Amino acid sequence: MPKKNKESANLTEEVYDEVYMISDVNSVKSVLNKKEWIVYSGCTFHMTPFRDILSNYKTEKLGCVSMANEKLCAVHGLSDVCMIFENGFKLTLKNVRHVPDWLKLISCSALEEEELEGKWGKGDMKILKGSLTVFKAERKRNLYVCSVDYDFHAASVVHPNVSDLWHKRLGHISSKGLDLLHNHGILKEKLDKLSYVIIASRKAPQGTFSFFFKIYDFFMHT
Repeated sequence: MPKKNKESANLTEEVYDEVYMISDVNSVKSVLNKKEWIVYSGCTFHMTPFRDILSNYKTEKLGCVSMANEKLCAVHGLSDVCMIFENGFKLTLKNVRHVPDWLKLISCSALEEEELEGKWGKGDMKILKGSLTVFKAERKRNLYVCSVDYDFHAASVVHPNVSDLWHKRLGHISSKGLDLLHNHGILKEKLDKLSYVIIASRKAPQGTFSFFFKIYDFFMHT
């Protein structure tokens, strides 16, 4: 299998069938625990050294990553990781590379392929799905780190806790946001009736207040 190396001050690429972009982030390795992941724009794929948090594991030889100190880390396989964030959302990372002796990295480019986007500011990063915040990562040593729990049984991609929907955003969510919740099975058959309530409320003289009150009344009594 052909390969070539590219070197710089803090970066070495090993190019096989797939390309890995890994910067030198070992300075934070000692302060990360098993539940903390780096949200990182410098890698092409999600990666983790921990086999026991993985599901749907497939053993495959996908080359290796090489650091500037010439240490090689072999990629042992592909898998999924289902994460539960502090706000109750679940996110399943697909095609996670199992790389022993390495770091837990969430790839920004892989998130973008799942139609997620990032917003930076005030010491944290928000990862968004439409108008909903999926999770936040805190800035730590100039890297963004998020803390997660793991769900070894779920297979869904992005699901919030239904009981928290009203308290989080539903009182002032957009129609696009409602469509997003419906597409992920959260509102289920209630969306058609809810859409009627929204249209009716927008025609009222006090549209904003009417919209808020009718949405609340709908979810409390249906």
